[in-house]
Amino acid sequence: MQDHASFIPATDTQAASVLYKAIGRFSIEVDVAYPHMICLMVADANSGGASSIWARHFGDLADRDAVLERFQAGALDLLFLAHVTMIFGPAAITGATDRAVKAARKNRDARAETEEKRQRDHKVINLYALDTKRGHKLELQRKSDGHAEWSVRYDRASERDRLCDWLRWQKERFGVFLDHAAEHGAEALTRLLIDEMFETESRIKKEGRGAGGMRPLRMWRGD
Repeated sequence: MQDHASFIPATDTQAASVLYKAIGRFSIEVDVAYPHMICLMVADANSGGASSIWARHFGDLADRDAVLERFQAGALDLLFLAHVTMIFGPAAITGATDRAVKAARKNRDARAETEEKRQRDHKVINLYALDTKRGHKLELQRKSDGHAEWSVRYDRASERDRLCDWLRWQKERFGVFLDHAAEHGAEALTRLLIDEMFETESRIKKEGRGAGGMRPLRMWRGD
């Protein structure tokens, strides 16, 4: 960022500027031809024109917008900073905008980190086996969400556990499963999972590796 405190006549370009905040004879403006530049303007009652008493170039428009937003919201006191600049020079307004930019960057970084974490967590899908008053459930839930995207409920725990014995070894496919549920519905996914479970049970039994009983894949390890 670069700042300038010299008085710059602006009568020729003022019409091409965008006014963001004005109090009395002071205003914060952005010249359309130089969108990275913020100017603090003071009106001349005698000439009817205006001059810049402070200007700052921002390499990042996000930094510029953060400063403009703070002037508009009153977090940066335009009238006070203008009077101080007129009397003592640009140190106060430069320091204030520095702090505003620093805070805005910190907030943007925090939001970016939060979004990156959300995107990472969105790819993490966990399988839960839950016992509730309404029955015994299996759920697939993304780490980024507070609700299951797919679930199935059984009256008996053994029925739930039978499907779980197969499904827990399909973790790499959880994302594909949820995509299928989103496109075709939860019931369609349930049928698909059960069909694949039956196929695996049949194969394991033929190989003589079934555990027997209601949960033939109880000892299966996904191979």
